[in-house]
Amino acid sequence: MTRTASAATPLVPLVLLALLAAGCGVKPTGIIESGRPASMAVAGEGERSSMIYLIGPTGLLTPVQRHNYPPYSAPDLLRLLADGPTQDERKAGLRSNLPVIPDPKQRARPAVVEYPEGRDGPTRVTLAYRVADLTAAARRQLVCTTAFATSRSGHAQVILTGPDTTLPATSCDAAD
Repeated sequence: MTRTASAATPLVPLVLLALLAAGCGVKPTGIIESGRPASMAVAGEGERSSMIYLIGPTGLLTPVQRHNYPPYSAPDLLRLLADGPTQDERKAGLRSNLPVIPDPKQRARPAVVEYPEGRDGPTRVTLAYRVADLTAAARRQLVCTTAFATSRSGHAQVILTGPDTTLPATSCDAAD
């Protein structure tokens, strides 16, 4: 009896060699620990936020929690915003588009906040500098910081007023 070789016979050793080579040197490993998962403190039900809004490395508005401070009022948060990012925040690529306030007295109280009667209507923020010259990002920083300081949802309407003009009421587009 004679055997006939099929065309696939020469491929069998090559397939076996490829399978052996594919698993060569790879050892199974267990779970590799990489530290704790990321976490962030947020305001709970009934709490006001202690967040200011800075500009992130990609140019987007970024909420920044100030962990070392108790919940602040809107004027306090606007003062923190006027101070700009901390050294660590700058290292992380955060910045502010607000103008630098050279006068220490004005820097200590950069804004006067007037709340609406009965909590209906917009919150008015009166600033010591021109508001017409503010970039859109700077306006958003002020509006969102104020809106989230006065409303848990961040949907409060805010009017920015300066020595030059009053801007129309607007809300924080980061609240959605």
